[in-house]
Amino acid sequence: MEHDDAYLAGEYDLTVRSGPSFTSRREEAATQMIELIRAYPAAAPVVGDLLARNLDWPGADEIAGRLAALVPPQAKGAAPEVEAARAQLGQMAQALAAAKAEIAGLKQDRAHEARKLEIEAFEAETNRMRATGAR
Repeated sequence: MEHDDAYLAGEYDLTVRSGPSFTSRREEAATQMIELIRAYPAAAPVVGDLLARNLDWPGADEIAGRLAALVPPQAKGAAPEVEAARAQLGQMAQALAAAKAEIAGLKQDRAHEARKLEIEAFEAETNRMRATGAR
């Protein structure tokens, strides 16, 4: 068996770096997002769902979905007009609920007043019968 030692005759540059070893880009992305949140904690509400989606454990997607619901609309890129319309719709829903409650209260008051009138009529009839001596 013959060896070719020609590679020993030259000069070569070699750079070795040590650092974290990642098995996937997803794992690397999650690690970098964690580092971002450590450096800038205010980013957590905005990127928390993305971080959870990149974590590799059971339930990560469900947690990501729940966190996505908490992301502020501005971070999702919703137009200001849409947000204003949503806010107005929320206010209108509250006003409608208040009006329904007021109507229910008025109906109850009216039923109460009607019952009072029935009682007064019965008492008047009873008093009339006493006065006339009828039994």
